[in-house]
Amino acid sequence: MLSIYLMPILMRPLDFLTNFKNYTLGFVAYMAMMPVFTMVFQIYAMSNLHDISWGNRPSLTGQSAFTSNRNDAIKAEGDYKMFRTNFVLFWLTVNTVYYIVITLTVNSSVDSKLHDSDSEYLAYFAIYLAALVIFRVLFALIYICKWKMRYNCCKSYKVVPLNPREDVKGRKEKAEPVEEFDKSDVEKVN
Repeated sequence: MLSIYLMPILMRPLDFLTNFKNYTLGFVAYMAMMPVFTMVFQIYAMSNLHDISWGNRPSLTGQSAFTSNRNDAIKAEGDYKMFRTNFVLFWLTVNTVYYIVITLTVNSSVDSKLHDSDSEYLAYFAIYLAALVIFRVLFALIYICKWKMRYNCCKSYKVVPLNPREDVKGRKEKAEPVEEFDKSDVEKVN
């Protein structure tokens, strides 16, 4: 599975060699912070389930949009905040209990002999993950090759290089001339 991180290095070796320090530091930081990112993003997502504004909503959102009485709106908003707080606390408590149960279960089975079925399960899971990575890489390469073939073989998929400066010059030359006027013409109209 780590080969998926080595693929970009193998595909662009000169870029990797010139930016070796940045690649190495970025990879180490990514691997070290991955558990933190997972936990922080999950807690952030659970704490912000109520936020449905995507920047294109009207100014009235939440409970105040559904009630006409201001006191009812304030009470409903307070109830909703209390529900959100209780929901997040319940979720954190359940996850903490789950962590404790798993930790106690693993620690109690350390002394006992590992069963063959446990190692088989992990082997099958590792094979599944490796197959998933191979599947993703294989079909990504097929997709890239398909589009490269289309760009190189079919005229309708050819990318025409554009020069924006030449395009603007051509449009200016084709445009109809605009009459020049001075400030005195504007003052006469007013």
